[in-house]
Amino acid sequence: MKKLFFLLLLAGIVNQSNSQVRFGPTAGILLPAKQNRLPFYNRKTAWYAGAFSQIPLTSRWRLWPELHYSLRVYDFTYGGSPVKQVYKFKYLNAPVLVMYHPLEHLDFFTGPAFSYLLSASHILYSAHPATRINETKTLPQLYTSIDIGVNFTIGHTLGTTLRYNYGFSTAQQNSPNPNYSHSQVNCGLYYKL
Repeated sequence: MKKLFFLLLLAGIVNQSNSQVRFGPTAGILLPAKQNRLPFYNRKTAWYAGAFSQIPLTSRWRLWPELHYSLRVYDFTYGGSPVKQVYKFKYLNAPVLVMYHPLEHLDFFTGPAFSYLLSASHILYSAHPATRINETKTLPQLYTSIDIGVNFTIGHTLGTTLRYNYGFSTAQQNSPNPNYSHSQVNCGLYYKL
């Protein structure tokens, strides 16, 4: 599936001379979709940046592959403990979206998203200097999810996107919160070149 995505993205870039195929940068914020029931768990607002390609399939249907980098952060504080644990995850994300284009400036979309974990760090904060522990090997390397959302284009180049990303994968089993999911709400902008 990863090979198919990269081939489609490459095809979109190579065929940019065709006026219907568009591509450009995209960036935005990642909001926590849900907070965990545990009082010591706190997920932070994160961000993403990357590129997309818009490939028309018919007059109403489009393929919209993306490739972007994201940083996601959450922390734990146990009761009255002075120790705070911060987890930082760096991802390479590859959503492959199918869009329906009912109106001139409006698109509805859905599709799978693949998030490859580039690195993870676990930092302990206490009264002493921060201690950093790398835990990349203890985490799953590939997360899968599904995106559903809407794009609204302003004019012919600038647009906004709002999507819900439902993560099927969860965090490591020995985590303080093994039910942590990578679900989130994405709010962003894109620019068609």
